[in-house]
Amino acid sequence: MSPERRPLPPIRPVQDRDEPGRSSGTLQDRSGVRDQLRVLRRRRWTILQAIALGALIATVISIRQQPLYRATASVFLGEQVTGGAFSGAATTLSASDRSRIAQTAAALARQPGILSNTIKAAHALPLSADELARRSSVSARTDSDVLDFGVTDASPARAQALASSYGREFVAYRQRLEASAVKSARRRVDLRAATMRRSGADAAALALLRARSGELLAQEATVGQEGLLVRPAASANRVQPRTTRNIAFGLALGLVAGTALAFLRDSLDTRLRRDDEIGVLLRLPLLGRLAEPSRRLQARNQLVMLAEPLDGGAEAFRILRANVEFASVDTNTPALMVTGAIDGEGRSTTAANLALAAALAGRNVVLVDLDLRHPSLDRLFRLEGQPGLTDVALGHVALEDALVPIEIHPRSRSRSSDPDEDVVGRLRVLTSGPAPPDSGEFVASRAVEEIVAELRRRSEMLIVDSPPLLPVGDARTLSRLMDRLIVVLDTSIARRSLIQELRRVLDALPAPALGFVATGTGFAADERYRGVTARRRSQRRTRLAA
Repeated sequence: MSPERRPLPPIRPVQDRDEPGRSSGTLQDRSGVRDQLRVLRRRRWTILQAIALGALIATVISIRQQPLYRATASVFLGEQVTGGAFSGAATTLSASDRSRIAQTAAALARQPGILSNTIKAAHALPLSADELARRSSVSARTDSDVLDFGVTDASPARAQALASSYGREFVAYRQRLEASAVKSARRRVDLRAATMRRSGADAAALALLRARSGELLAQEATVGQEGLLVRPAASANRVQPRTTRNIAFGLALGLVAGTALAFLRDSLDTRLRRDDEIGVLLRLPLLGRLAEPSRRLQARNQLVMLAEPLDGGAEAFRILRANVEFASVDTNTPALMVTGAIDGEGRSTTAANLALAAALAGRNVVLVDLDLRHPSLDRLFRLEGQPGLTDVALGHVALEDALVPIEIHPRSRSRSSDPDEDVVGRLRVLTSGPAPPDSGEFVASRAVEEIVAELRRRSEMLIVDSPPLLPVGDARTLSRLMDRLIVVLDTSIARRSLIQELRRVLDALPAPALGFVATGTGFAADERYRGVTARRRSQRRTRLAA
């Protein structure tokens, strides 16, 4: 008999407290930022694919775009915007008036006649005036008396010729317009002077008119000297395609679209990837994280606690065993049922390795296979053909004869070289036996209840491997015979709806759940202790070689 264990005080979770000087709002903000960064890291391939797609589309568009070149010529307006003949004033104009006159000149440059003359001068037929208007622009520089004439064309040489011709034709148009205005003003002055002479006006008035006519004649001789083409189009720059800019824009657009798609997919994804999310929905503590068995163990159908007892995977089961013992410390002979939500989550492997870990810790453990629909313990312990629970229930075999003891050594049995090595722990396995016609009725029978009660008396810890809770009702029936339940969940396939349904089932069971075990996590122990495990394996090989 083992010494009576004094119950420990119940373990209460430690409540998080805000650090001094930090508000709860700040902690929540940081948690929200961490969640967003976790989403970006989880959906990084979606973002990278969107970025790559954006860059690819931008590259394809750039390749398919027709190359276009833009040339620019500049025209100086001169006295036309500083108070010359075109403005009709002899005084210096204000900045607003000068800007207005420059904008007026830019608007005049869009006349169809100027555009047509530009095409003829540049020998750019059959280009039409409307098409040239779409390809060209005239803009006034800020705080300057200069107009810029820009033309875009598929040929850089033709773009230069059109831009230079455009500026020259505008200068010629302004010269003709200015000369016409001066000639008209001089004719009016001469006509008035002739009228005054016929009417006998005084000589002083006629002298003034003759002086004004002389001024207009002199101005007519110098008309057009104010505006001139100061910079012909000497080169043409490619404006389409701008491959670098397009690719940069595609990368930025892909980043934005990929990030939005990542958050959208994450919001629509019902998978629960984190243990704390599952724990919140189940309202259960996490008892342990178990990695998927290695391919070698799966191929040989071996248990990590027997084949690799010093591996990190075995250490995870020792942690699980310790957490289970602490959580069930108030029960003298705990009867634990290992169950889950659906098939394929590793219930049988977890139950077997947990029983081995408890036996290695010196406990008297009985492991029972009550998954009568898909039994696995006979295969895991190489007990095919052995009488099992159904044989005991039918009276064909005594319970003592059906319980198979499993020898457990500190090392793997396959590598043990010392025949006198002491066996530690005690584990007995009761397989399921032949499948009954109706397993649901069988597990509810009086015979199964009596067998479970007898096994509780014969052990310090009874571990039962049961079917999943959601597909069938066997585990729900068996829960009335158990002290606690251990729920095994594969986090890689966990969905929100599945966990919520499992929580509703657990609430209706008579036995409370002790906690849940996360499988399929990809790691078993803390990464910081991998070196310790590796050194232990190396020391074991050295002892065996000696």
